[in-house]
Amino acid sequence: MSDKILINYRRVESLTQAQALKKLFDDKFGAERVFLDVSGGFKGGENWLQMLERQVDASAAMVVLIGKTWTSHKDEHGARRLDDPHDWVRFEISRALLRNMPIVPVLIDGATMPKQAQLPNNLMQLTHIQAMPLRKETPVQDAVAIAQRLEVLLENQQQLRTQTSTRKAEAITEERKALLGKRPRRGVPRGVAGLGLAAAAYFAGVATGPILLPQFGLQADDLPNPQFDIVWDCSDCPKMVVVPAGTFMMGSTDGRPDETPVHEVTITQSFAVGRFEVTFANWEACVAGGGCASRKKPDPEGWGKGRRPVINVSWDDAQEYVKWLSDRTNKPYRLLTEAEWEYAARAGTTTKYAFGDTINRRQAHFIGDSEGAKTVEVGSYRPNAWGLHDMHGNVWEWVEDCYQDRYTVAPSDGSARSEESNCSRRVLRGGAWDDRAGGLRSATRHKEPPATRESTIGFRVARAIAPCLAGQSGL
Repeated sequence: MSDKILINYRRVESLTQAQALKKLFDDKFGAERVFLDVSGGFKGGENWLQMLERQVDASAAMVVLIGKTWTSHKDEHGARRLDDPHDWVRFEISRALLRNMPIVPVLIDGATMPKQAQLPNNLMQLTHIQAMPLRKETPVQDAVAIAQRLEVLLENQQQLRTQTSTRKAEAITEERKALLGKRPRRGVPRGVAGLGLAAAAYFAGVATGPILLPQFGLQADDLPNPQFDIVWDCSDCPKMVVVPAGTFMMGSTDGRPDETPVHEVTITQSFAVGRFEVTFANWEACVAGGGCASRKKPDPEGWGKGRRPVINVSWDDAQEYVKWLSDRTNKPYRLLTEAEWEYAARAGTTTKYAFGDTINRRQAHFIGDSEGAKTVEVGSYRPNAWGLHDMHGNVWEWVEDCYQDRYTVAPSDGSARSEESNCSRRVLRGGAWDDRAGGLRSATRHKEPPATRESTIGFRVARAIAPCLAGQSGL
């Protein structure tokens, strides 16, 4: 992350103040570190929402200018701007809150902080942040104080990054000590060789058998993953990975007729997906928190709980869990749609699996040529290219959609198929511990009544992270 500062403002209300702050920030921090959209940030022909998303993601702090009419500004149709998911002021702030970016609300000329009831759900956290004044009587002094506060916040961010890097380095050193005298097998990429035998083989997938990190005292969370944006809303919440927007070809001609016709789907906005399948630990936090009442203690089959994927949960049970999680975090959690699931599983590939046209038991957990299998802890195998674990194997995962036996009328925007008049079966994806390789393909579909509970069935969660061009909203 850079040390860039983004100035968020409403042009009709605070352009003058925004420009004055930019001039002072330019002098103090350097013009290349301060972004204000009227200063040349936009380019002709560029998608402005995508550009703003990149600017926020490249920033380390944000200043939000709030005037007396900030919550009540209306568009040309008379609708309040903050109620529009495409409003760029709302978009920038929601994206910054999602990324836990330091924000300095600045109250202009006696304005007060908005109340939560005046804000959309994805901006409510703004009311918990201490604001600073920018008054017409003392503009220079106030602006200097804001700049000084930003300087402290940026220094804190840098210290946090340094501490995080140090902890990761120490953890890797300890793991290497535990494996002293061992070396990665031939073929492990140079970039991961320094992680030690277990981690290197885990990421490279070159071991002679399954690399189960718990055997080495490691978890996937312990290993460095700087290329993935991680979202974690609470200590009891599943950790999430931000999946980028894009277009892919959904379906396959390699399997059953219900995987056809192959058709183009466009995911218009990035979204967050659980890094792992929901675990027993996640589920039991829901039970302890007063949720998941219909299935308080899914039978673990004697396999153990903790980081193993929760099993014996129905589609209805999964809906109870995402409702509890949404209430717990004030974020819009849900199941993935079927299209989102396949898009995330493929991770930019067009092959049968995320790892190519074949898959083996070094890459995923499935029955292979053995019998008597059971689930393993989530994250025991290396992730796909987008940082998602166990998209192939371990347990089948419920998705949002009603099952239909063809894609003839499937949505092209990645939304769920929810034909209420014919929804006696829901879709599952990914294959399970008792399947053979063919059941794990990215395009493979399975169907069950929504009340079904089996030891091969679990689920994964998703949530929106920013307003999308199709009209969705939320963080």
